[in-house]
Amino acid sequence: MANVGDPVQNGSFAQEIRKFLFYSKSFAKPDGEIEENDSLRAPVGVFALTSCPDRHFAATWNHGAHENIKEGSAMNIYNEDGDKFETKVVCKDPRDFLLLESDEKLAEDVPYISSGVIAGTDYLIMGYRDGIEKALPADPILEPSFLPGTVTSQKFDKYGHFGGTSAEMPGFSGGPAYQKLYRNEFLGLCLKGAHSLTGTQCYHIVAGRSMKGALFYLEDMEYEKKALKETRETKETEETKETKETEKTEKTKKVKCSII
Repeated sequence: MANVGDPVQNGSFAQEIRKFLFYSKSFAKPDGEIEENDSLRAPVGVFALTSCPDRHFAATWNHGAHENIKEGSAMNIYNEDGDKFETKVVCKDPRDFLLLESDEKLAEDVPYISSGVIAGTDYLIMGYRDGIEKALPADPILEPSFLPGTVTSQKFDKYGHFGGTSAEMPGFSGGPAYQKLYRNEFLGLCLKGAHSLTGTQCYHIVAGRSMKGALFYLEDMEYEKKALKETRETKETEETKETKETEKTEKTKKVKCSII
């Protein structure tokens, strides 16, 4: 029985977080070229990092229509009103998620990545229950659907996934999961189905902190690349300067010999 005092159960939380559900119409050809299909609705969740609150991130799945999307590609995402935002694929992670970054704000009061996963915590997954490909002319707008669940274990598997009670349903794969503790928080992406002890399909969720780790790793790599580039440029500048000095000295010697 739903607890009417619980915002996750009574529906108020769903209305709070629906603005954070975006979607992608993108699919990639085998060569990585991205096209859009108006009947495609792949769930995308937006989130923020406390360490860089002025940057705008989103995440979606890395299989199916997104399997051939390449890191560095430009990819459009859309909010519930159909507004388009251009993003860049900043990470293509083997744990089955794509991380996107936009130069413009995606929504107001975007939830930060959850600081931790607590067993017994309720969450909501958002997606499109009617499935990925349904945008009929008679019903061009797909309403978001909500799937409640409870974190069953805060222990992570080797892929950075943890367990939840949400039963597997079409249209929720790759959907963002949010929880409400002291504030709205981005818990992760619903990506992997697994059999529970009851024999039903339950979702595993790849943790938001895994995405945070991936972003920090990329930042470190970019910093190292930049530092290496600057070191090389400095070395090349010094070598060029040394070569010019040597040429100048040799030229001076030749001039002196001519005078003698």
